[in-house]
Amino acid sequence: MTYDLPYKYANTISNFLLLNSTASYSSYDATTMLYYLISKYSDAPVQLFRLPDGILGHTYKDECGTTVFISSKITNTGRKWFTVAHELGHLLMHIDNPVRPLTDDSSIDYPETIEEKEANWFAAHVLLPDSVIIKAIIDGFSVGRIMKTSKVSKEMIRYRILDIFKNVYYIPTTDNSIIEELIDNYFINSIATPAIHGLIPSLTKLPRKDIMFQRNSQTDYWLQFQKTNLEVWKSFLEDRNNKLFTPSQKLN
Repeated sequence: MTYDLPYKYANTISNFLLLNSTASYSSYDATTMLYYLISKYSDAPVQLFRLPDGILGHTYKDECGTTVFISSKITNTGRKWFTVAHELGHLLMHIDNPVRPLTDDSSIDYPETIEEKEANWFAAHVLLPDSVIIKAIIDGFSVGRIMKTSKVSKEMIRYRILDIFKNVYYIPTTDNSIIEELIDNYFINSIATPAIHGLIPSLTKLPRKDIMFQRNSQTDYWLQFQKTNLEVWKSFLEDRNNKLFTPSQKLN
């Protein structure tokens, strides 16, 4: 599936915050807007409610209007704001869809429907847009600083970095183990490692793989820079092999 709809909404909100507020790439915090947007597009403010175990949030619509419920049992800050953003995604994208009953499931962690996947994608990208996480890595921000500023979890930072390598810079999925190692080093060393710090600025951002864009076949812009990124990645691997391994240990 493609993520045109959640991208449209997440991008609109993040661009507004970056262009029309005091927030910058280094102090980006979408949580300041979430409750306001839910109040604007629903019929009541967010309701903190003691939902059944396993239910983190629920968007409910009936003849009286639309209400967003968030579990009052959530204690983890990153988890709470991801849930609020997830429900805002439902509110913006799915409110006219048939509302499912409140059931004991973990749809945020294990999304099975298109609606749940779209709401997760929206939440991740509105809380930590591509431009913000890329700038954070280039500037050497610590994982802790990103967590504190943008109110996100370590797990989401990891997911977003892996997602950007794969779907923005088009690094081959066959090299996931190497990318995972780079991300691990970033988390262990607290700040951006020299490897990531040097690699990211040398790559070119492309239209996301998971978004449908019109590509100009005459100029081959997209293919041209995709090829450039793959060449940079190949050079990075060769340099990494030469520096870190003896001939008998080199990667295939």
